[in-house]
Amino acid sequence: AALGYQVDATNLQRVLARRGVISRTGTTAHPGRSGGRPAALYRFTDARLRVTDEFAALSPPR
Repeated sequence: AALGYQVDATNLQRVLARRGVISRTGTTAHPGRSGGRPAALYRFTDARLRVTDEFAALSPPR
């Protein structure tokens, strides 16, 4: 949660990638004991963090 709102992780990843804040590393994480699809790994494209739109990845209240 951020600022009292639930953060949608899928939307956050999509927004950050679209804005060029993160990029894929080309590798994946090892699946856990329960299996499942390995997660794609990302890295920040800049060492300095910047706020591009503080509400872009927040889920609307229900």
